[in-house]
Amino acid sequence: MAVSDKEVTVFFTYSQYPSTQHKSEKERAEHRGHVQQLSEKLCEYGLSTVLDQYVEDEPPSNWAQWFEDNIEKCDWVLMVFSEAYSAWIKRGGTTNEDDSTSGFKAKVIYSLLTDDQQADKFIPVFLDGVNTKWLPSCLKGSQHYSINLAHDGEMINEPGFQALYARLSKQNRNPAPPLGKRVEFQAGKTSTGVKLQEEKARDCNGAGGMTHKQPLSTEKQPKHSVLAICDEWFSSKGGVSTFNRTLCASLAKEDTVEKVAVLITDYENLRAKEKEHARKLNVDLISAKEDNKILSEVRPTIVLCHQGVPDTGELLFLRSLLDKNKIRYKTAHILHAHPQSLEREKNPAGAANKADNKELEQLRLAKQADVVAAVGPLLQDLWQGRIGREVEVVCLDPSLSEEETDSYSTRPNLAATRRCLFMSRLDTPEAMQSKGLYIALEAMKLYGKDLERVPDGHDARFVIRGFKDGDEADAFVSKHEKSLGKKVMIDAKPFIKNMTVIRDEFKGADVFLMPSKHEGFGLVALESLSVGTPVIVSENSGFARVLKSGRFEDEKESLDWWIVSTDNDISSCALQLFQSIKHMLEERREESLSTALRVRDAWCSEFPSNAAAKALLSAISRRQS
Repeated sequence: MAVSDKEVTVFFTYSQYPSTQHKSEKERAEHRGHVQQLSEKLCEYGLSTVLDQYVEDEPPSNWAQWFEDNIEKCDWVLMVFSEAYSAWIKRGGTTNEDDSTSGFKAKVIYSLLTDDQQADKFIPVFLDGVNTKWLPSCLKGSQHYSINLAHDGEMINEPGFQALYARLSKQNRNPAPPLGKRVEFQAGKTSTGVKLQEEKARDCNGAGGMTHKQPLSTEKQPKHSVLAICDEWFSSKGGVSTFNRTLCASLAKEDTVEKVAVLITDYENLRAKEKEHARKLNVDLISAKEDNKILSEVRPTIVLCHQGVPDTGELLFLRSLLDKNKIRYKTAHILHAHPQSLEREKNPAGAANKADNKELEQLRLAKQADVVAAVGPLLQDLWQGRIGREVEVVCLDPSLSEEETDSYSTRPNLAATRRCLFMSRLDTPEAMQSKGLYIALEAMKLYGKDLERVPDGHDARFVIRGFKDGDEADAFVSKHEKSLGKKVMIDAKPFIKNMTVIRDEFKGADVFLMPSKHEGFGLVALESLSVGTPVIVSENSGFARVLKSGRFEDEKESLDWWIVSTDNDISSCALQLFQSIKHMLEERREESLSTALRVRDAWCSEFPSNAAAKALLSAISRRQS
């Protein structure tokens, strides 16, 4: 077979050190030298190679982009396995948070290994002896090559190198023999096998030679089995689990869905009452270790992946498990945030690069999925513009589930003391900044000064729920309580996972504050609305986008006070927030509470509890057809 003149390009990916234990510069230099030696030998025999060692300075863009671009355009990717490289790949990149580029590279490789059109270009290579334990599960059955670089004589005669070179250059070392002349049977002298085939054809076509049309199937379409992946059931880490819980509960009620299960990645910390809560909703919580249950009981036809959950390694494991057992399924990737909008509010060095890498990762996962969806209209617009029109981003509007909506029509026993509630995860100074805590704090200072104008008037409480622990909550109070004046008491509390306590916080508040710099949607505001507590939210949120969508025109005048700007400096934003607080708690207190109840009921009408589930199933159905 003639060798093609077309240029063949080979990209190298490897670790800088061969071992995870010993990281001397000598070992590093030797390992890099071996990789370069293999590259030079391939070049010697006419194959073009791409190796980071050939780049003198920083690449034109950045290492992450250079890495991704070359993996995409090269014909082959050689994965030079060592102990360190294996550990790096299996854990999805480095554990060093400062090195986001390294983690991104590993995730790029993992995501492409799950892509049927890309996986074949990845070839495992061993330079220091074969150890198949180093291979991740998805590569266990793939062809790998062991090369002895110390081979005496021409390298092309070294068995491992020769086999690798033959594959890279698409040459067959053992071609089939040339074809001989075919034999034609004379009429009436066909073999028994041929006669049987002719008789079978006559039986199928009927006596007259006409083909019978098969009757149309009257069987019902099989029902879906849904497997969602999430890190928790009750919410302690943010809105992803809240949305997943509501969505899965709705899917379990759909006629076209037979089973709903959630693979909890942090299953070891799952509590018994969480399992019982899910069971009452006809949702089964399972562990990633329950392979048999996934394959025998769940057998998913739909796999739901949420942004950030699972990580690339967990997703790869699940896909490999399902593909290996020939289970056919569709994947839906649900987007909950926009990295660029989220990271721009953070101050640590490298935040821009981290946001870029996160966005690139989500774009890759989205393009691999069968269905891409975003929570709310704001994220739908942001991601649709970034992904492009060739992939439809389905909007999943959050709804108020029947289980989480209180049925009372009026707020009983209004207390004299006004309560303003702020609730969010406040683990870091960056989170306090991006969630608008200091905007709320400054607004409450203005509110305190306003209340002091009436010495015998009522007081107010500023309740903050979400600090890392009690010590941090106490420290915040000590630092800021005097600045709020005599009329406003600050009540800071640690974050809590107990859903009953959280709902009681919402019920006891006169208004919920969410002045975040950016919120993909802001599900916590919807939780407040579910118990009839009015909210004041940032205009940079999906929740505000829905309020301004025209669906609540009858309440437009009141809802103008519900939305504030958070784009300006803290003083300007705090002033606008204070004006809304004063209007809703002093001038129109009872009216604001009544408005919240009407908006809640209207929301339930506009977005029934099954709206997101139906939108998702409809999108998957379109893909199947």
